Amino acid sequence: PEDAEAPRFPLTKVLRDLGRRITEANTAPRGRFGRVNAAGVAHGWALDDDTPLVSIRVAVYLDGPLGEGELVGHFDADGPRPAVNDATGLPGDHGFRIPLPEAARDGRPHSVFIYGVDSRAMGEPALIDGGPQMVPVDP
Repeated sequence: PEDAEAPRFPLTKVLRDLGRRITEANTAPRGRFGRVNAAGVAHGWALDDDTPLVSIRVAVYLDGPLGEGELVGHFDADGPRPAVNDATGLPGDHGFRIPLPEAARDGRPHSVFIYGVDSRAMGEPALIDGGPQMVPVDP
């Protein structure tokens, strides 16, 4: 209908921008490690500007950075984050909520590093803003 609201991210604009990004140099993923709540769940968002329609994965390391710390695992950053869409002007779901393992909830301080994993596997994982964080989460 004529009075229908226009889509928030018109497909033609997204496709045009995506085509331009594909021909440009690869960019590192970006995001924000917001916090770890009292239940031991890490919250934040991560995206790859090269492929904004694709939810990327994040790699979580405990007690040291990539190559030194213990890999907790790879997780999808695929939760809705409307504020991130508004701030970046990009569509897609880019949020994450990651329960940390028992080892991080033993009452002792631990460092948590979260990296965005490049969607095109063309670059190294990138440490996202806000990290690392010290996490003194009680059991």
